[in-house]
Formats: sequence, C-alpha cells, structure tokens
Amino acid sequence: MPTIFDPFTIPEHHFLLASHLPPGRAWASAFDPDDDFGKLFLGLAAEFYRFQVLEKKLFDEMDINQTYELLTDWEKSVGIPNECFSNVNNLDTRRKQVLQIFSKFGGVQTKEDFERVGAVFGFTLNVYSGSAWETFPLSVPLMFSDTTKEARHTIIIELVNDAATGGTFPLPIPIPFILSGKDLLQCMFDKLAPANVIVIIIDKVTP
Repeated sequence: MPTIFDPFTIPEHHFLLASHLPPGRAWASAFDPDDDFGKLFLGLAAEFYRFQVLEKKLFDEMDINQTYELLTDWEKSVGIPNECFSNVNNLDTRRKQVLQIFSKFGGVQTKEDFERVGAVFGFTLNVYSGSAWETFPLSVPLMFSDTTKEARHTIIIELVNDAATGGTFPLPIPIPFILSGKDLLQCMFDKLAPANVIVIIIDKVTP
C-alpha cells in the first residue's frame, strides 16, 4: 500500500535531535547513546518515534484503500448502508463500496463519466446515446422511444462484463450479499444520472 511517509527510526530521531545543538565538545556527548546526556536525547527520540508511528497510522486510516478502524466512519460519511449497498463483512468489498459512492460525486454527464464509474470496480461498459442506438443500421436488441426528445435523453449502457458476483453462481466465500452487477449499476446510475435521463443497461450484444 502507498504511504505518505515512513517514520524515522529511534536512532535517526536521536541523531536529528542532537544535531540541533550547537557544535563543540561540550555537546558532543549528546550523540552517544551510552552517555547520560545522550540517553536524555535517546528518550526524547523514542517519544518522537512513538508519535510518528501514531501519525502514520492516522494517515493510513484516512486512505480508504487501507482503512480498518475508521471504515465504519467512512461508510457513515457516504450513507452506507442504502438501497444500493448493504452491510457486508468482507473488508475489501466494504472499501470498494465507499469508493463506488465517491466516484459518483459530481454526477455523471458524459460517456466518459459512465465508463469511469463502471471502471472503478471492474465493469467494462459500452455507452451509447438513445438517438445513436435507434438510427440505422439498428442495433440489437431493438429499442424505440416514443419521441425524438426521449431518445436524446436515453443512455444505453452495454455491460461487457459483470464484475459483481453477489447474485451469480458459483458464489464466493464469504458470500457477499450484494446486488448483482447489472442491478447494482442500474441502482447507481438511476441515482447519478440527471433527472431527465433514462438509463437502460443491457448485456453485451453478441454479433
């Protein structure tokens, strides 16, 4: 996992603290871990090291990719559980669900936005406008809107692969009781897409 920094060792802290003293023989013993003066700086170095270890732990918890103790707080901050995401026991799944919510911030407007949201969790999507889908040569399955305006406000999402396994067999262990890939995407995009846009998700069309 990436980290913002790695704590200095106690000897490194000891050297840095002693280095802040003025030069000269009177202060030279500060570098000696066996000297009483040096032991004073060694004790301070141990506290600096302890603080930095705790600081690193906090930074790690702030990273959703590796958080553990703050994961419940992360979930609360984005509104999990909800109708799209349920409580699960698997840590990786819980972290991915939080990321999934974060990926929606700002909504989805463009073809690239839809693809980006899908790619966050391994879904490969082909995204088409309703108008393009309904013009000749026609694509299968055939879809026709009642009006030209409705066609312009329809997004067709072709699901190339189903990255979620919660609703399919064989089920992994532990069993993640979550929506299947298509249902999960439908739930997400119904929330993310503009209010006047209809999102239709279909399976990959076999030529």
